[in-house]
Amino acid sequence: SSNNVLSVKELVIGYNNIPLSKVSFELCKGEKLAIIGENGKGKSTLIKTLMGIIPKISGKYTYGFNVKKEYFDQQIAFLNENNTVYEEYQQAFENEEPLQIRKNLGAFMFSSDDVFKKIKNLSGGEKVRLELCKILRKNPNLLLLDEPTNHLDILGKENLEEILNSYNGTILFVSHDRYFINKVADSLLIFEHDKVIFFNGKYNEYIEEKKKEKINQKNQKSKINQTKISNKITDSSNNKQKNKTNNSLIKKVEKEIEIKENKKKEIENLMLEESVYKDYQKINKLQTELENLNQEIENKIEEWEKLNSWI
Repeated sequence: SSNNVLSVKELVIGYNNIPLSKVSFELCKGEKLAIIGENGKGKSTLIKTLMGIIPKISGKYTYGFNVKKEYFDQQIAFLNENNTVYEEYQQAFENEEPLQIRKNLGAFMFSSDDVFKKIKNLSGGEKVRLELCKILRKNPNLLLLDEPTNHLDILGKENLEEILNSYNGTILFVSHDRYFINKVADSLLIFEHDKVIFFNGKYNEYIEEKKKEKINQKNQKSKINQTKISNKITDSSNNKQKNKTNNSLIKKVEKEIEIKENKKKEIENLMLEESVYKDYQKINKLQTELENLNQEIENKIEEWEKLNSWI
């Protein structure tokens, strides 16, 4: 195919003219783009719209020159459930030699007597493997896959990962399987809240970016709290002279707030270290400690405010 495989601009998707999301992205030759995010926002609807199964509401999408696409639907349907695996494949590719048929089916984990199982007796995972085998045999240069790992066991997923990673064409797929996404996709289309975001990178890189954003937000909140305290301390200096007992208590609370804020800064700096934010257990433990500190600081601020109200 040409280098520009698919161009999507201001494409509004949905059902019965009820919009779900607006999408824009460019898909280039050889890219493997995963569609992820919240349910009910139109991930599968996007794939169906790009296949012409569901009409678009507005916007446009354009396939590049010589693009040959194939679509995998998570709701697999076979015309003849009494066919064996071998017969189902052979009817689709009548000119293929028996040895080649067995070889191709073997690549999708159908070996020995497995090829003589009837479609109606196959597990969900086996049906997925057979359908993917037929699709890839057609030699498409663009695959549109809707939840291809549904019903697959661990071995089946690993087998599919190997096949898709060695596939030289372009892939656009929907999945909820984070491990599979990280293994196969090199970029992401993320449906979240009321927008769709493109991220050029692996899934684990996206998660690291989100963690950093969260830490930055907490740092911002900490700065706001510090400003509040500073302003209140400044205001308090204009009040009438505190009595000695109350003044002592206020200074003690202020010192406690300062200690807790310093401890909070240490934790936040620690969470930015690569060896920490990549460790799920460490980051969770530090996150809990940080939340507890935030609550303690808020409690101390309330105590400080009460003491100052007595002046």
